[in-house]
Amino acid sequence: QGVPLEELEKLAVHEFIHYIQETKDAKGTLIRLGLCDFTEFKTYGMALNEGAVQLLTAKVLKQESDIVKYYDISLPTTSPSYYPLLCNLVQQLAYLVGNDILFDSTLFSNDQFKTSLIEVCGKKAFSKIQDNLDFLLNTEEKIIKLNSQLVEDDCEGSKAEKVAHKIDKYKKDLKKTFMATQSIIFTTYFNNEFNKLNTTESIE
Repeated sequence: QGVPLEELEKLAVHEFIHYIQETKDAKGTLIRLGLCDFTEFKTYGMALNEGAVQLLTAKVLKQESDIVKYYDISLPTTSPSYYPLLCNLVQQLAYLVGNDILFDSTLFSNDQFKTSLIEVCGKKAFSKIQDNLDFLLNTEEKIIKLNSQLVEDDCEGSKAEKVAHKIDKYKKDLKKTFMATQSIIFTTYFNNEFNKLNTTESIE
């Protein structure tokens, strides 16, 4: 309810991909969803998977890239309405190792994308990037809830000011984390490449 008809196809494709991704054990318990691992104690890669699925959805629907502005950041994305920050960063990661590897791991729930990224950026950097993406996803959800609170609860006065202050803080956190994550991607990849330059032939 409330979703425009033209948006339903986008949502349907996204959910179809999630259905294809499902990997369950003998008891029928979900253990893996594309790039997302469900372990006994913690879930890893939820945001990475959401970004990848949305990129794949945009590709299936042949959506054109557009420049959008979120949280004072202008960025290109094929998904301006759904997870634009995540999609932009996941696309940057895919640029390093290839879209084919990203989409193969996304659809068939394997570690090829993760392994390839660790090879070019390092395990520590990959873990930090993955954590940062989860932070972005969770923080955006908090902003959505607070915005709903402002509208639905008819917040006024000091209560409205507190909610608006929280939203502003979260937006700054998002911008800072996006920039920091992008920096990690750039610096670890190029530092790793520079370390391979041991001969005149490799320098050339």
